[in-house]
Amino acid sequence: MVTLNNCALGASNGTKRRFENSHHIIDPRLGRSNNSGHASFVLATSAMIADVHATLFCIMNREEREEYMKKYGEKMNVRVIE
Repeated sequence: MVTLNNCALGASNGTKRRFENSHHIIDPRLGRSNNSGHASFVLATSAMIADVHATLFCIMNREEREEYMKKYGEKMNVRVIE
């Protein structure tokens, strides 16, 4: 059990809700799922921000996530749990 105060944890992954060769998270750049198969966990100031970023980070590769976090992480008060 985890106790959180004044923050929220968002989690998302493409490994559970799978179809034949894809999953439920659609990468808008591709128009389909990217089949990354990795999970994303994010701490943020609200559940909405945590959930949005957890899903967003599922379609990004490591370099894209790192670049995004350098640019917006502190401003959005988002922390990625790896």
